[in-house]
Amino acid sequence: VNSPSSEVTCTLTITGITGDGVLDVQIPNGTLTDQATNANEETSITTDITIDNIQPEVSFDVTSPSAGYYKAGQVITITATYSDTNIGAGIFADEKATTPITTANAPALTLAFGNVEAIGTVTCTEVNGSILTYEYTIQGDTPVTGTNGDNGILKITSLGIVYDAAGNIIESPTYPVTPSPEITADTILPTLTITSNKTSYTNASTITYTFTFSENVTEFTADDVTVTNGTKGTFTEVSGNVYTLVVLTIDDTVYTENVSVAADKCIDIAGNGNIASDTLSLQVDRKDPTITLDYDKTTNATANNYQKTQSVTITVADEGAGL
Repeated sequence: VNSPSSEVTCTLTITGITGDGVLDVQIPNGTLTDQATNANEETSITTDITIDNIQPEVSFDVTSPSAGYYKAGQVITITATYSDTNIGAGIFADEKATTPITTANAPALTLAFGNVEAIGTVTCTEVNGSILTYEYTIQGDTPVTGTNGDNGILKITSLGIVYDAAGNIIESPTYPVTPSPEITADTILPTLTITSNKTSYTNASTITYTFTFSENVTEFTADDVTVTNGTKGTFTEVSGNVYTLVVLTIDDTVYTENVSVAADKCIDIAGNGNIASDTLSLQVDRKDPTITLDYDKTTNATANNYQKTQSVTITVADEGAGL
């Protein structure tokens, strides 16, 4: 530096900075000389500038409920945890983290169940430093397959942009992300079909009814079956979704036997109650037909002798299906 002045101000531009930590500037001995060729002594300056080249990361967890299947109306709580505690809601990198994250400006979190986007709103309910808490209520019309497949598994599909104080954008994971523990939404109510081993106008002493649900259910018993005219007999669980009930018919009677199951008599794995079944009606005929005979006596008959041609009437009575 050649200058007659006793003091010279230089501007140092530093580029290509790597690493992290507080910036130190060192000027080695002999870097600068004055007009008399006197060299500077080595100088070291510790600045108040902190270098941050680490791109923060985010991870997701389900804090409630525990792993399992859940029905409409149940609330899922999810946390997004950032590896950098100094984060902000700047829209652009040069804003850095000057705008603190609040529940009002928190980055939007989107969810899906399998490949189907979640219906409804995901709400940020709490901001605690680098941990953001979100809540989502499972909707009743969520189109998931529940226990029939894995399409009901909760997945994180995106999270809005967040910057740290140095302007580093939060590194997004590869979406979709399945948070832990695994949550599955099942909003499909079990349906029920009732069949029997007999058809109408049966004279069987017993009728076996089969109850076939659209998925596995629990808490289904003989007490959940409504039978009009007839007596409940043996109840059997054939499998998780198939049950049978033997009904004893009434002897010497003609009647209609009705069998049905009301709504919410049993539940699936998520706690969904069953949809009410249709009523299966069978005509039961356990009454034997009756026969009466009658004949006309001729006017010219004498004593106990009658003409060879007489009129005989046979009457058959049947209260059931008829002859």
